[in-house]
Amino acid sequence: MGGRGASSGIYGKNNEKTYESEYHTVLQDGAIKFLERNQGRGSAPLETMTKGRIYVTLDSEGKVGYITYYDETGKKFKQIDVDKHKHTEKGVPLGRIHTHLGYLHDENGSRKLTQDEESLLQRVLKKWEEHKNVRWQKVLHHDGIQVH
Repeated sequence: MGGRGASSGIYGKNNEKTYESEYHTVLQDGAIKFLERNQGRGSAPLETMTKGRIYVTLDSEGKVGYITYYDETGKKFKQIDVDKHKHTEKGVPLGRIHTHLGYLHDENGSRKLTQDEESLLQRVLKKWEEHKNVRWQKVLHHDGIQVH
């Protein structure tokens, strides 16, 4: 899995942390991995070792927070912020769902979603809702509650 700073899988001042210590996978759908942070708040992974990977980082409430894209070298190059604060770019309102361009955040600007990004967003939201519904059904079944 990717991480905060380098594609070696180890980071930190003395190489004391592995990326798996920061996130865990909740769901995978092809090249898309849904991640939760193991503790605290934070951002999406900056890098990945898997070509074509897209990470969906869940927020502290279990909602889709970020959808992050990576270039051919595994470095983050854009991120869709989902259900966050309203954002503007050079005075143009982008809304609550928008795309930041850049490795760290928006050093190459921000913009509204493209049609392809909107399609991916809808796929991600649908997949996450399906996963939550299946998980909830399992909890109810385990507790002996019948749902029709």
